Amino acid sequence: MAALRTTCAYWRKQEWLVGDPLVRLRAEPAPADTSKALSRDRVAQILGSDAALRDRVSWHMLYESSARAEEVLMLDVPDLDTANR
Repeated sequence: MAALRTTCAYWRKQEWLVGDPLVRLRAEPAPADTSKALSRDRVAQILGSDAALRDRVSWHMLYESSARAEEVLMLDVPDLDTANR
């Protein structure tokens, strides 16, 4: 919408456009941003939970490597570099 408004303003200034073709257009509200990072306390709580070992290992690998879940789930144990975490 901002780009269209700027363009229309330029066209009006150049006298290529009369009126405002955007008068009835309304921007749709942006969806809520759910991609925010977790707080340090929440991460510590999750990583320190008493969940199953498999889940805790997955969470640690995701957190420490910044890998995608799909990438971590495709790993085989021999693929892991335990010396360098």
